[in-house]
Amino acid sequence: MDNNKYFEKMSKLAPSVFIDPLSDLGSFNYRLLKFEEPVPSLTNKFSGDPYAKKWWPIIEEMRSIFIDWQKEVQSHLDGSAERTGYIVDENQIAEQKELIEALIRLGFSMKFVAQHVGYSEKTIRNKGFRRSDLNKRTQRQVYYRSSLPKIPAYTELAHSVS
Repeated sequence: MDNNKYFEKMSKLAPSVFIDPLSDLGSFNYRLLKFEEPVPSLTNKFSGDPYAKKWWPIIEEMRSIFIDWQKEVQSHLDGSAERTGYIVDENQIAEQKELIEALIRLGFSMKFVAQHVGYSEKTIRNKGFRRSDLNKRTQRQVYYRSSLPKIPAYTELAHSVS
């Protein structure tokens, strides 16, 4: 993996313009591999004005190269390296939500759920999962002793079997 080739590609796109390929492309969500704000809302850090429309395609191209760079970085991570971004689609999000809800409904603790899902306990709670919402107890049923069927005592059963 050659990180410099991606940086060089981004730098060659706009050599005369003061666009920093690492800080001027906008805030990047490493989990979803998407930029959070659209290109028209980006501002030049030197002038404080939005970038001119003629630079928008160049910024978009730089963003696509940056995303390709991040995908390659993720593909070369081994299990021991810390993972900072995840490629997640809607199906994976739905499956994850289903798994979390199932584990909570079965009565497992948030600590157990966090260990098996890969999120921290706080993240699970911040995503709106609460044990009180999902783990409902049934109404307590009270039986009177007089209404229960008569069961012979253990000693009587033991004598009758032998």
